[in-house]
Order: sequence, then C-alpha cells, then structure tokens
Amino acid sequence: MNRKETENENLSIVKEELFEKGCEEVKFRASDFLPCGKLAHGDEIIDLHKRGFHFEYKGKLRQLIAMFDTIGVLERCPECKAPCEVNSYIVITDFHIVYPCWACDKLICWDNSKQDLPS
Repeated sequence: MNRKETENENLSIVKEELFEKGCEEVKFRASDFLPCGKLAHGDEIIDLHKRGFHFEYKGKLRQLIAMFDTIGVLERCPECKAPCEVNSYIVITDFHIVYPCWACDKLICWDNSKQDLPS
C-alpha cells in the first residue's frame, strides 16, 4: 500500500469514528457561516463555540481550535478584495486558517505555518 492509499484509509477510519459519535458529513459554502461564530445547516443554526467541528483540508481532517474576529486581523478578502464585514471571523485549525468571505461566497484557506496572512 502506498502512502496516498494509507492516508485515504486513515481518513476513512477517522471519519467513521466521527460518524459513530453522531457527526455527519456536510458540504458548505462561505454563506453558510453566519455572524458571531454560527453555521447554518439546513434549518439548524450551529454555534461553533459550543460544538466540535472538523474540516477536511488537503486530504486530512482538521479540528476547529479557535475563532477570531476578522477585524484587526484581516482587512480585506484576499480573493475579491471586499472589506471584511462586522461580525465576520476567521476559523483556525491545527493546520490552516479559513476566512468565509460573504462577499464572494468563498472559503479562503491558507496554511497557518505561513507567517503572514494573505493580502
């Protein structure tokens, strides 16, 4: 078994463990992220401050570890250059940072190993 197959198998095992704990797999857009750390999922509004959350990023599951108000950290969306809105936020995992831009409806991701945020 090559490295990629092993990583895919490990990802499947971790996902299965999360499913057994009651987690579900959901695809979402930036517009699903609501102000003040909330996430829309169908008719449900999830408070990300109170509930565990995992992202699949670059073939691995990453767990949400922190959220910060975007203002003061990021002035504009690196993609569409729209100013960050009041009550917008960035999500930080063990490996990457996500900015859900409501202007262009994209999830802007970058590795948190980089010292500078994208401009």
